[in-house]
Formats: sequence, C-alpha cells, structure tokens
Amino acid sequence: MRPVIRIKDTIDRLTSHSGIVHIGTLLQKTDLKSRLDNFGGLRFEQRQFSHSDVLFSHSDVLFSMIALLSIAKPDYDAIELFRPKADFFKLALGLSGCPSAVALRQRIDLLGHSVETILAEESAKLVKTAAPALTSIETSRGPFLPLDIDASPFDTSKTQKEGVSRTYKGCDGYAPIFAYLGAEGYLANLQLRIGSQHCQNGTPVVFPDIEVQTCWCFLVDMPAREVIDLYHDHGTSEQYHSELKTDMDIEWLPSGRFASNSLVLHLAMVAYNALRIIGRQSLEEARRRGIKLPGSRSSKHVERRRIRTVIQDLMYMAGRLIYRGRHWYIGFGCLNPFAELWRSIDSRLRGAPA
Repeated sequence: MRPVIRIKDTIDRLTSHSGIVHIGTLLQKTDLKSRLDNFGGLRFEQRQFSHSDVLFSHSDVLFSMIALLSIAKPDYDAIELFRPKADFFKLALGLSGCPSAVALRQRIDLLGHSVETILAEESAKLVKTAAPALTSIETSRGPFLPLDIDASPFDTSKTQKEGVSRTYKGCDGYAPIFAYLGAEGYLANLQLRIGSQHCQNGTPVVFPDIEVQTCWCFLVDMPAREVIDLYHDHGTSEQYHSELKTDMDIEWLPSGRFASNSLVLHLAMVAYNALRIIGRQSLEEARRRGIKLPGSRSSKHVERRRIRTVIQDLMYMAGRLIYRGRHWYIGFGCLNPFAELWRSIDSRLRGAPA
C-alpha cells in the first residue's frame, strides 16, 4: 500500500523560480540599470504612485517585467505571486522592492516607445558579452553569419487593442517583424507593427492563377541550387517565432495600448536572449563536464536548447533561500537532477566578461 504523504508547513523561504537568479546575473552584465534610471538626461528620482507608499525606479519595474517574461508569465497580474514574500525576487534581480501589477501597467504606459532604443542596444550588448559564440554557416564561398528577418503575425482576435487589424494570415492581430542572428537564433532586433502592415500589401496580381517564387540576392559566384538551399534554411526562423509566441506566451500582449505592447515586446527580446544564452551555456557546460542532460533523448550534436526546455528545467527549479554568515545562498534538494548543471551555469555566467 502506498504510504500517505501529508502536508507540513515550514518557515523555510522557498522559491519555485530559482532561474531568475540567472536573469539577474545577466542583467548585471549590461548598463540597463543606469541607463534606465538616468533616462532623459537626468537622474531618475523615484516616483510615488497614488495607490502605494512604495517608490520604484524604472529599472525596478522593467527588470521585474523581464523576469516575468523569462518564466512565460507576460501578464502584469503575475507579479502579485511574488509580492507577499518578495525577498528572493528582490535579491535575484537587485531591486529595491517588488512593484505591484498596477505599478507595472502605469510605468509601462508612461514609458511606451521612449526606452526601446536602450533596450535594443543593451540586448545586443548582452549577446556580445555573455553568449558563448555566434555560429556561422558554411558555404562554397566560406562562412557566413545568418541574419534571418521575418514577420510573424500575433493572433489577438476578438480584442479591441490599439493597432489590431487584419493580418496576411487572415486573423486579427499584430504583424511584428523579427531579426534573428546566428545559428543559435539570438534576437538582433524586432518591431511591433499593426496587423495590416506587410510587405505583400499593394503588390499587383497580374496572373492570379500562377504562383512564382523568386530569390534576389548578392551572393556572387554562388550556385543557384546552394542559394535556394540557404533560403530553405531560413525556415528555421519559424521555430524561433514559435518559441517566442508559444514557449514564452507573448502572442497575447498584456496592454490595450500599442506603445505599451511594443515596450513589452522589447522587454521580451531581452528575456528571450537571456534564456537563449542560458540554454547555450547549459549545453557547453554539460559537454565540458560530461553531464548527460536529464530527459535528453538524442545523442547528436545540438546547437541550442528550446526555450520551453530551458524554462522547465532551469528556470522553474525549486530552491531554498538561506541567509547565513551575512551571506545569501540558494539551496537545492538532493533529489534535484539539474542542481549540478544549474550551479555550473551560474559559475559560467558570473565569469562572463562584464
């Protein structure tokens, strides 16, 4: 007979999102905090919201949103899960406090498009300084670093959000465009666009019953067949779209305002690149130490781990927050199969050049 497992409350400070520590470590590799808090040429003076006595800087609010996006929780209300006992959330991200859902919405509405350039630049810096490598593709003319640029509609049908309109896929939503760099698929940049905006708009249909596929390129002296094969590899970017829209659950952006949703999408770019870096670091560390990734079904050489796998295996890890000898620690149970790998990734990320 199966023994009865009973519930027992303890005073231990436990978290089910230990991977947020990795996000905080990577954010420290950027200048986001200083650039956001000094945005506008003046040092940001903490503002007091009408609903709260707690003051939050721009970085407090936006780092909190990046953390939520990194665990596939793009809704403002998800922050309320961390507020009752915010010790871990504040320590992991280096925050002065944990803002409320109302604070997130108000500040993101206030900032809108204004800090998107900062986020794009610092996201690129994060990839440059913390990504193990950018993998090129081999061609008859030597190695090339792929940059895949493609649009992928967000289906937000039956909503009244600003900018939502009919997309070329036949659904109502947005038509964002993304640029992915390297074989790993890091996000170089993105742009949220209204649903009806697409490169096919306005193209005259001269022969409606004839479909023609053309490729225009500047790859001189490269065989046509190879050019076509390279274009087929562009289909890999569809997998990256899926990871953003499904694994990170950002297709249904949280605001009714276009500018606010655009800012959230830029924050998602930072979170996506951080998760991609964590996944790549986990692969390299597992190979270096000869660690077999738990649940791995394939022995072939893998260039990247899917975002969903990174979130499930490394972000959603139960840990115990410990304060001892004037130092904070995160502890893992002896039954955790990913504890050794998590610890190794943490060491690699902290050792990355600042």
